[in-house]
Amino acid sequence: MNNFLKSIIEQNKTIYFVLDYIRKRSFFKARFNHLLGSFSYRKSRVSRANKLSDDLVQKIVQSVEKDIKKIPSGQWKLFYQNYHREIIENINNKNFDQLGDFFQNPLTNNLFYGFDNLSKELDSSFRIETIYECESTCDAFVSLAEYLGVIKVINPEFYNSPRAKRINIEAVVYDIINYLNLENNRNLFLNPFNGEKGIFTKYGVASSRVPQSLYEACRVTSFGKKICEIGPGMGRTAYFSVLMGAEQYFMVDLPISSMSQSYFLLNHFKIEEVALNNEDIGKKKIKLMSVNEFKDLDNYYDVIINVDSLTEMGIETAMEYLSLISEKTKFFLSINHESNEINIRDMVKEFPNFKLLNKQKSWTRKGYLEEVYQILN
Repeated sequence: MNNFLKSIIEQNKTIYFVLDYIRKRSFFKARFNHLLGSFSYRKSRVSRANKLSDDLVQKIVQSVEKDIKKIPSGQWKLFYQNYHREIIENINNKNFDQLGDFFQNPLTNNLFYGFDNLSKELDSSFRIETIYECESTCDAFVSLAEYLGVIKVINPEFYNSPRAKRINIEAVVYDIINYLNLENNRNLFLNPFNGEKGIFTKYGVASSRVPQSLYEACRVTSFGKKICEIGPGMGRTAYFSVLMGAEQYFMVDLPISSMSQSYFLLNHFKIEEVALNNEDIGKKKIKLMSVNEFKDLDNYYDVIINVDSLTEMGIETAMEYLSLISEKTKFFLSINHESNEINIRDMVKEFPNFKLLNKQKSWTRKGYLEEVYQILN
């Protein structure tokens, strides 16, 4: 009977998301740093995203072709086999037109599954994260403003009414961007994907990934100008970091993710500023690279950052990354949760040259731990 019910749920995504919504509904407010319903904002959705030229799409896809057959570890192995199969077939068949459409319209496919919310599998009005996307974005922006000192830290001890004073999020975003001296960047939040939902701002549509990436860029650029990120999601932290003064930003990831990051970044930077996989960086600002390139390049970084990534891998892969980190950087910034079998502080015990300098809870992402290590060489 259980297997029968499971097969019905798997065949009907709506049933799954309804049951998932009921399960998560009463606990979801625990993810917020501020009182739910205390934000004043306008919803928005991207409907006319820019599309890169066919030549650029072909160049992006070809940059990862030789690495596409390598099967990743941990949960990424399941993503590769269950959600990215259609993408891999199109890469192998050189269907560049189809892949260009996949980039521009991610809700029609699962290209971004595993590192961004924009995917066909997650596109449901019953998905709790989708329902609260705007509230989550507002909560993260307010937390970022508190971290920067743009607004005073809100003290819940002074909540004295069921109707909390509503916070104007557009004004908060404006103050953040001005504080960071980013107000002169046209279309700052970059919206190259149709269907992306979030809050309206004068800088573009902002989903919850935007304030989180702004925060990460603030943190990582405080350590130096030459930065490397392992598992950089869609590349938003790299994008904001370069705007904030990073001189070179290296991005290490799997082929599917790396290809998507290239598409995202080339909606702002010129191809002359971005070195794709298997290209020399020279004097370019951004370098995308495979795991093998990360191993082989004789680079030394001011800081390596990893967010919501190492603890999602298989233990052997994660330890291999930490071994490389121990040789390639002055500082290591980890922003990861501790809900999986492995965590950062247990793994680094195997490396005596990791010295913990600071440990704190993340300002913008509740339940995540930030650890700063100095690497003693």
